Amino acid sequence: MKYALTKRAWFTMVLSSIFLLGWAWKMSAQERPLTIAIIQPYNINAYYEAVEGFTEQLHRQLKQDFQTVVYESPEGLYSAMKQRQLTANAPEIDLILTVGTQATAEVSKHVTEIPIVFTMVLEPERTVQDTQNVVGVSVNIPVELQFSMMKEVLPTAKDIGVIYDPGRNARFIEDSARTAAQLGFRLKQFPVTSQKDIPAALEQVSKEADVLWGIVDNTVYTSQTARSIIQTTWKKQLPFVGTSEAYVKAGALWALVLRIKILGGRQSAMLASQILSGTSAASLQETIPRKIGWIINLRTAKLIGVEFSNKIIDRAWEAYE
Repeated sequence: MKYALTKRAWFTMVLSSIFLLGWAWKMSAQERPLTIAIIQPYNINAYYEAVEGFTEQLHRQLKQDFQTVVYESPEGLYSAMKQRQLTANAPEIDLILTVGTQATAEVSKHVTEIPIVFTMVLEPERTVQDTQNVVGVSVNIPVELQFSMMKEVLPTAKDIGVIYDPGRNARFIEDSARTAAQLGFRLKQFPVTSQKDIPAALEQVSKEADVLWGIVDNTVYTSQTARSIIQTTWKKQLPFVGTSEAYVKAGALWALVLRIKILGGRQSAMLASQILSGTSAASLQETIPRKIGWIINLRTAKLIGVEFSNKIIDRAWEAYE
């Protein structure tokens, strides 16, 4: 009987120890703040705005405390991950936020065990390979929406001119041509391979198209070419749909734009919150912009003879004069 009691006491002690160890581990895990690594290239104002929106929204949604560690490049992240392997004192990374196309492409290739949320990425289907740990927010403005805006601003327009580098945008232009046809437009294509080809292409656009559609193309639309493109469209009285607010401010007729803090920050924070609360990245879907508006230039409209409706003016996020 004495032996039975001793055995029972020993068994109870073991169970109690296991329970206490489990409780202590659980409490320790709960007390440890989550660590989010942010890959944010410096000197790009929109990226700062996106990260600010991300952290603000995550504080609202996530119940658990978290800390952020910002790296200018993926190399800083890789160094931290290596340090984690060498010492137990280094913080564990629970999630990675990549800001911009280049950072997202690089990190998604090399990090497969940690969830990654991306933001400020154009055409993520080209940037991110088929990985199960990556999800994010695309900054693509649907082509259908862009062409629908053209129909509203320029109801008599039929031919849309686009200057592009086939090496960068051939497939995008092919898809856009089909979309244009569905909406009753013809997409007139003017391929170029270098900036020296742009003046001749602009001349052809002014003769064959009713509007010049600007797209994201690093061969055509750069800080070196912007002024000459805008001045040519003024001279030819050719409506030019810019690629950003900066283009409209400089003289493009209008542009559809995003609210970076909402898109780049808050929408990506919602995805991060779900992942940090236990949802797998693989079960989530890439999201598209929810807040899209337009910026217009009234001075350019007067210069080239375009009249905006009161509806367009009243609902514009910004109207430059």
